[in-house]
Amino acid sequence: MGTYAGKYTCADCSGIDVQLQINNDSSFWLYEKYWFGKNALPFLDSGKWKLNDDKIILTGTTLSPHQYKIISDSVLEMLDGNGKEIESKHSNQIASINKNNFIKPPIGDTITGTYNYVHEQAFLVDCNTRNKVKITNAGIYTDLQKTANGQKFFVRFIGYYSLQEIKGNASVERVFVPHQLLQISTKDSCQ
Repeated sequence: MGTYAGKYTCADCSGIDVQLQINNDSSFWLYEKYWFGKNALPFLDSGKWKLNDDKIILTGTTLSPHQYKIISDSVLEMLDGNGKEIESKHSNQIASINKNNFIKPPIGDTITGTYNYVHEQAFLVDCNTRNKVKITNAGIYTDLQKTANGQKFFVRFIGYYSLQEIKGNASVERVFVPHQLLQISTKDSCQ
């Protein structure tokens, strides 16, 4: 149990900032920020953890649990989806930090993009990645949905990316979870 932070290397991005909170009640939250140059793609996962020998297994929304090897009382090392050590010349370790330096579970980062609401589903095309993802919890923006009705808007949200299971399927998809709507415009665009 404790609070951990660090930075991982990444094969297809500039690096990953990691923050992990392991709680006494067997819950956890894991915040990862994938960097692509100056642009970041924030992910949040939460769920339950358990010990298995010298490993901590975090079961959240991903198909494969996150797994960490306990190196010492203050250091954890990320393992692959099968619980094996990752062959790398770079460190995949995170270290315990003072709880006062650790942020509370994040509400996310500022994400800009194009918002569209079609067939009772909200979508966001992220300006930085140009990826189109479903928006979850979009029901909190019912006025925005009524206004959109198939029309596209430029939006700025505070939120994060997460994974959710696809109904009737054994896989997951990336979704955007909004926390706060900062801006909506028909004149601005991703540039």
